[in-house]
Order: sequence, then C-alpha cells, then structure tokens
Amino acid sequence: MSTLKATQADGFFIPNDPSAPSKQGKRFPSKIRFEMPFHIWCKGCGAKIAKGVRFNAKKKHIDDYLSTKIYSFGMNCHLCSHRIVINTDPKTTEFIVDSGGDRKTEDYSAKDAEAIQLERHGERMINSDNSFLKLEREQKDKKIGVSAF
Repeated sequence: MSTLKATQADGFFIPNDPSAPSKQGKRFPSKIRFEMPFHIWCKGCGAKIAKGVRFNAKKKHIDDYLSTKIYSFGMNCHLCSHRIVINTDPKTTEFIVDSGGDRKTEDYSAKDAEAIQLERHGERMINSDNSFLKLEREQKDKKIGVSAF
C-alpha cells in the first residue's frame, strides 16, 4: 500500500473505524495565561501585585449562575509561591479574590478629584434667562483666565 499522501492524492479516503476507542479531549485547557484584572495584596508575603501582571493559572469550572459558568483561576505569587485563587462573578460581571490575597480598593470622592458638578435641566433653564448670573460668571471666568463667550 502507498503512503497517506499518495492515497489522498488519488482521491481515496479511508474513514476512521467507529469501533476503535476514541480519545476524549478536554473541554478547555487546564493551564492558561491569566492577567491580573486589578491590583491585589498577597497574603503570604504582603507584596503588591499590579494590574496586568500575567500568570500561568489553572482554570477550573466550579459552578453555574443561570446559564453562565463560574470559573476559578488558581496561581502562585511570583515572590513567595503563595496560592492565590480568583473566581469569576457573572452576576456583577467582576472578579472576586477567593483566597490568598486582598483586592486593593481605591476610594475617592468627586470633591477630591475636583470634578465639576453639572446643573440640572430645570436650574439651567432658569439660570439661562438671568442676566446678572451671566455677568457674574463672565467676571469669574476672566479672573480664572478662561475667555468667556
């Protein structure tokens, strides 16, 4: 009999034997490349692991939320080899640190960020007719150095 390439070149196809045992493949790879979704503190060594650091993680299907699968990603800290486990949370569309670390929370207020508070539509309509308010705003803008329209 000729080689496989020659057999395919002739146009013949030999199908697989259905009685032969087939190999059952995995549904997903157990080891994946995982990128940290947020800053965390390792509980083993106390080091900060920054957002975007990549790890070789073990992926496991642990539960279901409605029709969405909940996965667990287990990895080791690159400094102390402490085990960190992060789970997906489809209900809130976030990741949750299950064990081995603490998520770094960054709390700030709009006042600290110097954000501008916008007027409501009703206030804007009342203030647009007020010529004294327009004059006061122009004077304030001139003091700041912004050209008033």
